[in-house]
Amino acid sequence: MVLVPALYMVKGPAVETATRVAVDGTRLLFLLNHAPRPARLTAHAPATDLLTGERAAPGAPLVLGPLGVAVLQQIRRPRASGTPDLRRK
Repeated sequence: MVLVPALYMVKGPAVETATRVAVDGTRLLFLLNHAPRPARLTAHAPATDLLTGERAAPGAPLVLGPLGVAVLQQIRRPRASGTPDLRRK
């Protein structure tokens, strides 16, 4: 089992992951299934699949088809009142 940064738990080593974070804090997770069989994942944070438009809640399943890909955007939660904004201006 491989822990994918903050969003999904992956079973099997055939899924490649890459995370990118924009200056505004937008987090994108790229998932690439290199196996000729489906890969099953479980969401650990709310996200939107930018290729299909589907939303996933924590605990929701995601199946990557054989040699499939997904690009997930983490759904940002509003900061608590008084939390400093550490983004570069």
